[in-house]
Parts: sequence; C-alpha cells; structure tokens
Amino acid sequence: LHAYSQEVRSAYGLTGPQLWALKTLQRQGSMPVGRLAQRLAVHQSSLSILLDRLEERGLVRRVRGRPGAAGRPSGGE
Repeated sequence: LHAYSQEVRSAYGLTGPQLWALKTLQRQGSMPVGRLAQRLAVHQSSLSILLDRLEERGLVRRVRGRPGAAGRPSGGE
C-alpha cells in the first residue's frame, strides 16, 4: 500500500487519500462533506483540509451553503 501511494504521488502529485476521495466522487457523484467523510472513514475536519487542497488545484469544486453538494470532480458537469 505504501509503495502504491508513493507511485501515485510521484505520477500524479496526489496522496492516496486524495485519489480515493476523487474516485469516490467520480463514482458516486456530489455529496455532503459528512457523507464523503463516512465513505472514506475519516473525520470531517480532516476531509475538509483534503478538499481544500484538491479545490486549490482545480480538481474538485465545492458548493458551500447548499446541502447535498460538497464536492464533485472538476469538469464533471
């Protein structure tokens, strides 16, 4: 698992959890941050930091203030 994470990081510049979050959003669509945190088995505050980083890179887009759309892969309209 560690070797795979290192490969992903060097190939795509993503951590394992970032890639996992992106794949989950791609497969299941937009969802509240709390639900995504449950799916990934992480604390919601940890996920918020992860999503901030993905959003800065333009990989996800969050819709704040609207329940039900915490994130989606960028360009996944």
